[in-house]
Amino acid sequence: MAGDCKMKRIMVSLLLLVVTVTLSAQEVVDEYVEHVVAPGDTLERITRKYLGTDFLWRENWKLNPQIKNPHMLRIGQRLKVIKTRTIEAQSALVKNIVAEVDKSAKTEGWVDAVDGDEIGASEGVRTLADSSANLEFNAESTLYLDEYSQVFLRGRETTLRGVDRGTIEVVSGGADLKWNPISVRRPQTELTLVTGSAVTVPRAQASGVSLHAATTDDRSARLSMYEGSGEVEAGGASVNLSKGLGVAVPDGGQPGKPERLLKAPVTMSPLDDSALNYNNPMLTWEALDNAASYNAEVCADPECAEPLAQSGTVNDTRWHAPSLGLGQFYWRVAAYSASGLLGYSSSAKKFSITRDWRDDIGPGVVAEVVGGAISGEGGELRVGKQSRVIFHSMDDAAGGVVIWFRQGTEWQVWDGEELEPKPGRIEFFAEDMLGNKSPTHSLEVVAE
Repeated sequence: MAGDCKMKRIMVSLLLLVVTVTLSAQEVVDEYVEHVVAPGDTLERITRKYLGTDFLWRENWKLNPQIKNPHMLRIGQRLKVIKTRTIEAQSALVKNIVAEVDKSAKTEGWVDAVDGDEIGASEGVRTLADSSANLEFNAESTLYLDEYSQVFLRGRETTLRGVDRGTIEVVSGGADLKWNPISVRRPQTELTLVTGSAVTVPRAQASGVSLHAATTDDRSARLSMYEGSGEVEAGGASVNLSKGLGVAVPDGGQPGKPERLLKAPVTMSPLDDSALNYNNPMLTWEALDNAASYNAEVCADPECAEPLAQSGTVNDTRWHAPSLGLGQFYWRVAAYSASGLLGYSSSAKKFSITRDWRDDIGPGVVAEVVGGAISGEGGELRVGKQSRVIFHSMDDAAGGVVIWFRQGTEWQVWDGEELEPKPGRIEFFAEDMLGNKSPTHSLEVVAE
């Protein structure tokens, strides 16, 4: 029994230490009141009377060192107790700014944001073209902003238990929330995400929470849950989202039926660990069944916590990235469903740029006639029955050249076989993998 009591005292001391460390990181302002002990009073009951919770009863004990036994108070005793406690919520930090990012300051309106800026309640951040930024709330949670996005921190508070509560509104564009609770049973964060008229409350999971939230031009909401789970409420109705599901919510309406998110597209080029001698790569991937469009991005890191360029919505299976400069980069792609839900991203592929030069020049291409030909006085090519045409092309940078030709028909890709010339005009040009084209050349063929 004595051992059990000793162990309980040790556990209480440890709990008290943890709480003290947690709260000491916050700005705490207390207001005190004198309380006269009445029959039936205990420190827990007195604390609950003023604060609505008995969580801080031990701190009231500290304020009254004359109390030897906190469970045996003397009627009429005058005690100093905490009447109110104000805990200043921590500000969100703006991190990993890329290109043009603004913050909304309460007194100045929109101004340029810099790494390390603090965003408090009712303040916001917006990103412009090819721009991105992170909002770091605490050690557990970060919000990643896409280009052309605007978010506001609508509410921020810290509870008496040290839990950081925040309400984030995605006014326009899209954002990715990463939340990895240090403790699932006692998370230090409670987040609410507002997109259009939809309110999403993520739930703490051992695997963390990863979700994409977007507000469209017509104020509709699109929610994609990659990891974890949460509840989406709008129009008086709610749906539960688990891992791998998404939901569309019309402005002012109720959530639709959750649907399965699209899998990641298969990437093609640049290949992993490839080296390019030009700075404007073409990203290509395989078409994905049921995909309505795609979004590709180039990043500075494999997790894409620092995106450098984004395609936006593209209907093709390739995207020509802007000039990136020298260095090492990563790229990935995700698909949108017909309802506008963003699916899973492909694993990031690494590539490097070894030459800071933009390739906007088409390849060279020439035609060679084998088997005999004579140039006529008018520049026409007089060929015999055994004559054949082959094409040659060269590209010093991007490579991946495709040669196109036609003989009075539609354009088609040359397959590398000798071409039998027909009377009339042969037209041809070459195209590299970046889409750069050579001028169109022609041969006037006269049978001899």
